[in-house]
Amino acid sequence: MHPQTRKLLAFLADEETDCILEELRRGPRTAKELGELLPKARRTAARRLEELTDLELVESEISPRVAGKRGPRPRRFRVKEPRVFRFSDSADAFALALAEARADRLRMHVENQRRKHIVVADPEKDSA
Repeated sequence: MHPQTRKLLAFLADEETDCILEELRRGPRTAKELGELLPKARRTAARRLEELTDLELVESEISPRVAGKRGPRPRRFRVKEPRVFRFSDSADAFALALAEARADRLRMHVENQRRKHIVVADPEKDSA
């Protein structure tokens, strides 16, 4: 498996990432709101959101200004495409295909090793 694929699968399988994606599936949230749901610090949520945004799985927008409220407006994050939640449905098929490919490669390797070690009978030696 390619190292980047392995890294992506590990990232998506991470408990905090899964929690964030589940919450965002329910609707847009700020990093602060998501940070309050995670067992770790809010920085973890912000870092995960940045990584999810870089992977183009999550997008953000600036929250609308509330009348009479000053200061910076928080960014609200949402899932960019719902298809990310179908990943787990296809993960078994992906893992099975990967396992089958590895098994085929191993069978070919074993067969090649057997061929290398088979001693072909020499008819001249047998007649002597």
